[in-house]
Amino acid sequence: VIVRVNNNVASGWTLEGGEIVFASPPPVGATVEADCQFDVPARFAEDSLQIDAATFLAGEAASVPLIEVRED
Repeated sequence: VIVRVNNNVASGWTLEGGEIVFASPPPVGATVEADCQFDVPARFAEDSLQIDAATFLAGEAASVPLIEVRED
């Protein structure tokens, strides 16, 4: 998790039970943002993927359909 206050990386915070807790609160009216990553099990929706070499070499990604794998 990366926390930013007014576009500056913040320090003096902890993550407690899924909540960001600041040691000292940010200034009133400050913009607080967080970057997070989630690990969600997934698999490809299809056994094959159609890729056009020209668009791939141009840095464009093909649509890759995924299916979330739910563990019941």
